[in-house]
Amino acid sequence: MSLEFSLTIDPELVNDIVEEIKSYKPSRKTSTELPYETGLHGFLSKSFPQLETQITRGRTRPDIVIGNIAIEIKGPTTMTHINSLGDKLLRYPEFWGKLIIVLFDIQVSDGQLNDIKKATAKHHPDFGIIIVK
Repeated sequence: MSLEFSLTIDPELVNDIVEEIKSYKPSRKTSTELPYETGLHGFLSKSFPQLETQITRGRTRPDIVIGNIAIEIKGPTTMTHINSLGDKLLRYPEFWGKLIIVLFDIQVSDGQLNDIKKATAKHHPDFGIIIVK
């Protein structure tokens, strides 16, 4: 079975997406992930009309896709969500050019959050980006 997609990314597009995500402000905290996802989707779709949702490649299905850039949203972010990021950082590089992880409503300690940020920077410096909202 041949997979027909490219892992090439445009660094300028990545920077534009990151800046847009950083400027996004959710309307309120919620107890589930879906309002964060739909809010960010609506916000980003204004600047990135090529945005798609729930595109499956292999056994991956990011929340939002722009080109070959996968965006995963977690929130409220618990330790279970933090632990799931390691799995995504291992599996996604085979199918996506970049993974942007957006964490809302952090419910873990600063130390736990810093651990995943450091591990991502060390082991996936050219692939994973974590944005805390």
